[in-house]
Amino acid sequence: MNNTVSIQAERFRRSRIQKNIWYRVLCVLAGAVVFVTTYAMILPAITLESTPDVYCGMAEHIHGDECFETAGIPEHKALSCDISSLIHIHTDDCFGDDGMPECGMYDYIVHTHNSFCFDGGELICRFGECDHHVHTDECSDGQGGYICGKTTPLVHQHTADCVTVVDAVPPENLICTLTEHLHTEDCMDKETAYLGANTPVVYAAPTIRNVTLTLADDVTNSGCYRVAVSDPNGNLNAYDGRVSFNWYKSSSANTTFAKTAKKNFIVENSVVSNLRTDIYRNDMIDLALDNGSLTDNITWTRYYAVLCIDGEETNVTTENNYLTNTTYYRHILNGDFEKPIYSSNAWNQAAAGGDVKWLTTSSSNIIEIVRLPRNNNSTSDRWARSQWAQYYSGSHWQNGWTWTCDDWLYPVSGDQYAEINAEDDSAMYQTLLTIPGTVMNWRLSHAQRPSEKVSRPDGDIMFLCILPDTEGSMYSTTDALREHIRELLALGDGTEYYDRERGIYVKKLTDKAVDGWGQYSGTYYIPEGQHLTRYFFVSEKVSGSSPSSGNFLDDVWFNQELPPAKEDDPQIVITKQVKMSASNVRLTDDELFMLLSSLQFEVVDYYENKVLMTINARELASEWTDISTTSGWGWNQATDYAWKIEKAIDITSYIENYGWEGKTIYVREKVSTAGVAGYTFVAEGNDAENKITVDLSTKGKYTFTNTYTKNIVYYSLKVTKEVNAPTTDGVFDILISRTDHGEDTVTATYQLRNGEGVFLPNIPANSIIEIAEPDHDGYHVSIFEGTTELANGNSYAFALNRDTEIVVRNTASVPLPETGGIGTALFTYAGLSLMAVSIVGGYILRRTKRREAEQ
Repeated sequence: MNNTVSIQAERFRRSRIQKNIWYRVLCVLAGAVVFVTTYAMILPAITLESTPDVYCGMAEHIHGDECFETAGIPEHKALSCDISSLIHIHTDDCFGDDGMPECGMYDYIVHTHNSFCFDGGELICRFGECDHHVHTDECSDGQGGYICGKTTPLVHQHTADCVTVVDAVPPENLICTLTEHLHTEDCMDKETAYLGANTPVVYAAPTIRNVTLTLADDVTNSGCYRVAVSDPNGNLNAYDGRVSFNWYKSSSANTTFAKTAKKNFIVENSVVSNLRTDIYRNDMIDLALDNGSLTDNITWTRYYAVLCIDGEETNVTTENNYLTNTTYYRHILNGDFEKPIYSSNAWNQAAAGGDVKWLTTSSSNIIEIVRLPRNNNSTSDRWARSQWAQYYSGSHWQNGWTWTCDDWLYPVSGDQYAEINAEDDSAMYQTLLTIPGTVMNWRLSHAQRPSEKVSRPDGDIMFLCILPDTEGSMYSTTDALREHIRELLALGDGTEYYDRERGIYVKKLTDKAVDGWGQYSGTYYIPEGQHLTRYFFVSEKVSGSSPSSGNFLDDVWFNQELPPAKEDDPQIVITKQVKMSASNVRLTDDELFMLLSSLQFEVVDYYENKVLMTINARELASEWTDISTTSGWGWNQATDYAWKIEKAIDITSYIENYGWEGKTIYVREKVSTAGVAGYTFVAEGNDAENKITVDLSTKGKYTFTNTYTKNIVYYSLKVTKEVNAPTTDGVFDILISRTDHGEDTVTATYQLRNGEGVFLPNIPANSIIEIAEPDHDGYHVSIFEGTTELANGNSYAFALNRDTEIVVRNTASVPLPETGGIGTALFTYAGLSLMAVSIVGGYILRRTKRREAEQ
């Protein structure tokens, strides 16, 4: 009995121990399951916390030359002076028996490097340094000889005139697929800001495939640059009637590209625009009407175009394949022949084009510049006058600086003029970009070369010829052009011919040396379809005289502007000044250009109240002068934004031909033409009491000032959603609010997908706009305008002062798998193992209990 009880007690004790062991095993296994499951769930957060604190979601990258098909060239300096042709080259005749040169000439240039020989520390000079004796005043015997007993070779030291700046050439054809980005503190800090808007139009940003644009120069035919569209697969067919283009422009005066606005003008009672339509909308841009032609101050303009669908810009653009204008001028350049600037010789030759601007039909391609300075006693000027007396007047010079000359022919303007017959009896010309339906004013001065007064007793003969460039370029030789001119003159009175409809004007000019300069002026109408106009000066052949001598030319003017009056001319001076009522407001370049094209002034008969003459502002100046900053005592004293145009108008012809003599006149601004869209203005200076009586000594001055105040204007806001993530199918809420001047706030929420956006028109200027987006797990929000990051966070606020396009960009902060980056296999095997242990353990436990029950 005792033995049986003892055995049962032992069994119970063992069973108790086994149960405790299994309970402990199961608890450990259950704890392992809980720990592994919890750890698996929090691993993504642990992984996210352990990554670098960069929230922009972008890799650092800056485009280099390797990112482009063609590398760029930075802006740099170059030396343009070329005197190598003046260096003597030794021949066998130059050497004596001892092998040393005996010709007395030098085959090198004396030169010492100075600051102009370097560009940023890099030597750009092609001359080697060489020192040698250089004559000074102490070497001179006063009679043109030298007493030092030494000779000097050709000496040249670079000056500022030798240096030209070569424009930078940007890289072309971007082949890199990365976006430019450098991490900043903003990339590592979640900052907060605010943004916002009005009545929406939701759109989907179009992406166009397999369509390319190229720009073509069609100025000869239409005055325009034109967009050519290549669409081999017909991808634009679905957008029939919905395609247009935006044009962007930059220039040497403003190198930043800006969108070109449409500008309308009245020409001969018809409305013409800078943006033209052919097959597509706005696929042509008129250079002259867009202010894209060249002047003395604007040396190049540049354009590119972007294809739009329903007014929204697409990915199709010519931004990296723009067109640059370096050849189409607004008016005659260098009409007084003061460029290049020569400092000594009277006789100078320059290659056609370049700084001289003028072209020639001569086979030598040379423009001859004559220098005759007035009353300057410097050594170089005295030398130039002595040369002039010898070369151009036929007088003889004696005893160094002493000469005799009775035929001085000083320039009409400046110190230089041109001789048409440089190497032969040829022609000089320029081609200008002109506007059909407008009137150009021309003026020139012509004179006989005094040294030819014997061989040409009837004077030097020159033809002025103005005609379409398409016709002017047809003449392959000067003789062919000259023969055609003679034929045209035969159709008229022998001295003048004008076919206004065809745009052909010819005038024969004859001047004798004894009469000095002959001065001529007139107007020329640009006929329909004539966008390029050639302005010729053609010398006439005269038998028995040198073809390389004759026909002096100066003070050449061909412009929509009236030529400026000379100091002694009877004249009226009109000054127009534009001011802004607030210093933080200014007219844009386009607004100034439009004002210049519309503004008019009237010359009025005081007693009869009759308009005698209407003057367009564009006849006073081709561009405004910025006078917003004036010079003070060693500092710049800023004033309100202001611009000015001014012109002294010669009224001699009106006195002689139109009966102005003795009339009482005044000038008034035609106020109805002075408006600018979006502004109100106050006009000053329309005082009829400022009247004058006209005679040949008239000097009337009139000043007008308009002050412009900006009205409340309206701008638009476009907000686009952009998603950078492995999947872009999500919908995001964007909150846009607007607070206007009355402090009323309007708020709306829009649900946008990737590539979608909202367009809000007619928002009052300077409204406070706020844009915000709620946090979305796994995304970082940044806000951009173009390529400029406005906020590295999910909100931004600003004052709306222009049409604005905003992109709200969502970027997956860190692309992670579900388990935080270490894969799912480990947790799968761990879970299966735990389940297997649990099943086996449960089976063993149940089997053990069954045995105990059986016993």
